[in-house]
Amino acid sequence: MTSDLRSRNFTNKLLVMLSIICAIMVANLYYDQVLLTDISNYFSIAASSSGKLATSIQIGYTLGLLFIVPLGDRFSRKPLIILSMIGSAVLLYLMTLVSTFNLMVIAGFFMGLSSVTAQLIIPFVSSNISSAKRGSIVSHLLTGVFLGVLLGRVLGGVVGQLLGWRAVHELAAIVVLALAVYLFYTLPQDQISKENSYKNILLSLPPLLKKEKVLRETIVFGAAAFVHSIFFGSLCPFRKQSLSLWQCRSWNLWFLRCSRCNSGRICRETC
Repeated sequence: MTSDLRSRNFTNKLLVMLSIICAIMVANLYYDQVLLTDISNYFSIAASSSGKLATSIQIGYTLGLLFIVPLGDRFSRKPLIILSMIGSAVLLYLMTLVSTFNLMVIAGFFMGLSSVTAQLIIPFVSSNISSAKRGSIVSHLLTGVFLGVLLGRVLGGVVGQLLGWRAVHELAAIVVLALAVYLFYTLPQDQISKENSYKNILLSLPPLLKKEKVLRETIVFGAAAFVHSIFFGSLCPFRKQSLSLWQCRSWNLWFLRCSRCNSGRICRETC
């Protein structure tokens, strides 16, 4: 099947929905960063210990990037995308049912592990669409990823303040599950040939880091974005008297502008 023919399977509506799904799935990783004070109060633990939850989610997410995302080169990405969304929705809801904070930390780890949908969607779309459209479309998907970082904190803070931290997880689980059903019926099949060995896929990752300059630059930017996430996302709820709402919002808007510019530059160089 030619790239032009494959591109017809991705309507503008579907591409917009995929960008939104990227934002929502990334947001799952950041809801709890603004809810840590409420969660620590609910479980009657010290605020200093509540950071274990955010850490476990990020560790799970990192391991998902390393070991689950490469499965897309071995198996069709469509079922992987849908399964990752279902797993994330189930674990988001499970986090509201646990009786102890330690169990919530464990559930958060597996929720982060499964929330790699955006990183499955981007290569799925880029490999199944014509090269003429690839740069623009991938740029929009990456923008959805960066928006998800901000969306998670905004929605987590607003909904958590109005309805409580459990409602944030429950609403997120419902939305993600509904979107998984939508993709089951609308997402086209993966038309790309696959590798035969998962082991060889994993072993091919280190040489890529040495070979690809853009990949190294992206990793540096990702590390900088993570530092922003920690200092101006997780710490804002604990530093209300030192950092005003305007200061936190200004840093987030600056981060969004930089993210949009960087995603466009990377796509121009690689696509």
